[in-house]
Amino acid sequence: MPEEFSNTGIEIDVVSRIAYLTEQYKRLALAVAQIQIPEPIPVPDLTDVIREGDRRLSDSRRPQRHGEIAHAGYIGDERDMKFDTNNGHDHDGTYSKQIDHGGLAGLTDDDHTIYALADKSRPAAWVAAADLAARSIADLGTKNHALLDDIGSNTHAQIDSKLGYSLCLSIPYTNDPADTTIYFIANYIGLVTISGLLPVFIPFPGTITKIYGNFFQTAGSNEAASIGLYKNSIDYVEISPTLDHSAMITVFSKTDLALSVNAGDYLELAWITPTWVTNPTTVMLSSQIWIET
Repeated sequence: MPEEFSNTGIEIDVVSRIAYLTEQYKRLALAVAQIQIPEPIPVPDLTDVIREGDRRLSDSRRPQRHGEIAHAGYIGDERDMKFDTNNGHDHDGTYSKQIDHGGLAGLTDDDHTIYALADKSRPAAWVAAADLAARSIADLGTKNHALLDDIGSNTHAQIDSKLGYSLCLSIPYTNDPADTTIYFIANYIGLVTISGLLPVFIPFPGTITKIYGNFFQTAGSNEAASIGLYKNSIDYVEISPTLDHSAMITVFSKTDLALSVNAGDYLELAWITPTWVTNPTTVMLSSQIWIET
């Protein structure tokens, strides 16, 4: 009895466990059966999308507005732009191979008021209204410069500089002058007492208007010497009648000359010495003559 009782107990335990597991399997199978598996999401055909866009644009048949792009095969506005490889596009909203600007709306509209009008009814911002009548875009083709202001006026009259050239007359080396003597000075190294012997020649015609010069010396007494300009050993123009050689430097000038000269004329300075109490020595001279042309 004890052995039979023991075997019976084991059989009862195995059966109960099989029944339990069977119940759990049924529940799991029921739960799996209730799970909803979604269908696969279809991938759209891009060809259909493009065709649909073509259909919508073709059906609209509307004129193009400002901000839309219709040139070079682009159709639609900036937010919905597509390149059409098969068709051109007219400005009147229809497909074609040409761009007809005559189909644009508003060709005669005055949209840009900052510009002058060719009919002179409105000037640009930089043209005074009073001056508009004398100016026209159409006038440019006639090359009529009479419309320009101040064509005949000399607006450069205030400029003082003039064309010309200068000549130098000098004593480049030191010399000791004698009393009561006339020296003819050009560019010779010594003091010359014969006019026309070593002058400076005029290369171009003009008018002598100015001369500036100075002596550099060992000072003598203050008796007055004089200096002038000779042309061709005939015409004499006095420059300064009161040269004082009692200092190291003696300056002279004349800025109101009006002596006409021609090419080939020659010039000299005539330095006339007085009777000095003390003669200046080691005298040198430098001068510039300005000739306007």
